[in-house]
Parts: sequence; structure tokens; C-alpha cells
Amino acid sequence: MRKGKTILVCDSRKALLFDDFGSLLRPRLQLRSVFQAPDNPPTGQQGADRPGRTFQSVGRQRSAMEQTDWHRLAKERFADEIAAALVEINAAHWAHQLTIVSPPAFLAFLREALPVQIRLQSRSIAKDLIGLRVEEIARHLAAARSAVG
Repeated sequence: MRKGKTILVCDSRKALLFDDFGSLLRPRLQLRSVFQAPDNPPTGQQGADRPGRTFQSVGRQRSAMEQTDWHRLAKERFADEIAAALVEINAAHWAHQLTIVSPPAFLAFLREALPVQIRLQSRSIAKDLIGLRVEEIARHLAAARSAVG
């Protein structure tokens, strides 16, 4: 396979991985993979009823333990899954240009999950495009690329 441009469009629930066979200002996107995060029930249906308590190392004082944020954990796991797929693509030397398009909040999870080498080689666009049609995603990519120059 030829080396090309890879576009990842994602949010905390879904990720679309595209190959871009077009030019800088006229992307031609072809869907390569779809990732779907597992269902995440409301926090009240997960974990314990109350946070645990712990004794201090000195004295008889106790303090509450921080309650687990199950939704944050689900986002981190999904970001790890996406990062593993990108590492695999990078190891196969398929992509030489990676563009990540994601809302800013989830983009932070992805950056944290990606190895430094991939993070430095990729560019990021902080937008939520996951709900758009492929043609509209391509239009937004072209606009972002032309704005950068």
C-alpha cells in the first residue's frame, strides 16, 4: 500500500478513520475504519453507592475517598483504543501524515494516550465534525488547511 494521509475524525463515542487520496485543498476521503465506544450507563448504575472511607496514618481521623468518574474512565479507555490503532498504522508505515479532528475536550484525552512520536508528527483540528457527512468533513478539512496556508 502507498503511504498517504490519514484523517481521524472522532469524539468520545465514535471515531472514523479515513484515508485521504486528494490534494491539500481538495480532500478525497475514503472510510477505512469505524470505532464505536461501548455503552456507558449512568454513573448511578455503576460502581458503589458511596465513596469509601480511609483512616489517616496518624490519629483517628477518617476521610472520604474520591468517587470514581466512570464517564471519564470510559473516555480514557476509548482514547487508548484509538491510540493503539494509530500506533499499529504507524508501525505498518502506512500513513505519513496524520490529522486528528476532535472536540477540544476529547482531543486532550487523545493527546495523552498517543506516543510522543505520533503526537509530534500529527496535526490537530479542535472541531466536532463527527455528525457530518463525509463531503462536509472534507469541506471543513479544506477550509482548515487553507487557513493554515
